[in-house]
Amino acid sequence: MFKAVFEKMNIPIFARLLDGSSARQRAIADNIANVNTPGYKTKDVNFAELLNSTGSGNSVSVLRSDSRHIALTDNGNEQLIEEDKDSLSEPLSGINNVDIDKEMVKAAENQLYYSAASKITAAKFKSLHTSITSQ
Repeated sequence: MFKAVFEKMNIPIFARLLDGSSARQRAIADNIANVNTPGYKTKDVNFAELLNSTGSGNSVSVLRSDSRHIALTDNGNEQLIEEDKDSLSEPLSGINNVDIDKEMVKAAENQLYYSAASKITAAKFKSLHTSITSQ
């Protein structure tokens, strides 16, 4: 019963958005931490693409078009982190391709996404609570 209510309120989609945002923050933190690591390649998470792949229902489905793509499972969101293919292949600093300014902008943008998603999710649960308690 609760599963149907949650799906109707799109809570699984917002949960995926929060998971993706959390994984992206870890990838950004790794990039910043490895700014001086020779040969390090930046990582990123494209969770907007993940959410855009939503099927006709309220569940998120992901198609793998290549066997080398990372499989997305419910075991956690570590599988969402992948090497950033949009990054320059040439090292910017002579050490690696991490641009600290770009990473800081990504971190600020990601914080806005996470904040908005968490506020919307909290509002949905508050609405559910109000419906149940009739207050």
